[in-house]
Amino acid sequence: MRIRCFKNRFSWFSPFRRRYSTTPDKVKCITEFPKPSTLTQLRRFLGLFNFYRCFIPKAAHLLAPLIQFLEGHKNKKKTRSTVPQPTEQLQWNDAADAAFHLAKNAIAEAALLRHPIPGASLSIWVDASDVAIGGTLMQLSKNQWEPIAFFSMKLNKSQQKWSTYDRELFSIYSTIRKFDTC
Repeated sequence: MRIRCFKNRFSWFSPFRRRYSTTPDKVKCITEFPKPSTLTQLRRFLGLFNFYRCFIPKAAHLLAPLIQFLEGHKNKKKTRSTVPQPTEQLQWNDAADAAFHLAKNAIAEAALLRHPIPGASLSIWVDASDVAIGGTLMQLSKNQWEPIAFFSMKLNKSQQKWSTYDRELFSIYSTIRKFDTC
């Protein structure tokens, strides 16, 4: 009988270690990504980052300063000839620059996700901040908690006005709902 490790272009799964991780060549592509100067380049970076979002705890909180550049821009379907190229230069500030470098470092140090073990004890760990919520699905293996998946979401303007209690409760609800559908 032959057992092979599953490797595609985006992620790596080893049945011997029962864990998922990112592939080094894709991580290198993201860590060497130049600082975006236009909206299109920023969207490209966010697209690359969002593919590996499940490996990054508190991803929405990390990306919040970068997502602010996208506010006010609508993606309306138009014919090709009338679509203007979003070539206006982005006005970078210190928070956006720090978020860009933190996001690249987070990908480089991404957590290894464990494969679920049938019958293992599961736990959900949640957190809420002023701008984002997040949660982690953990399992107990050999008296140690190991991550199975991460979840994070940026709060909209009305949700950011909620009390701390309401944001924490919403974090619990959203995390359970996210992992219940997996």
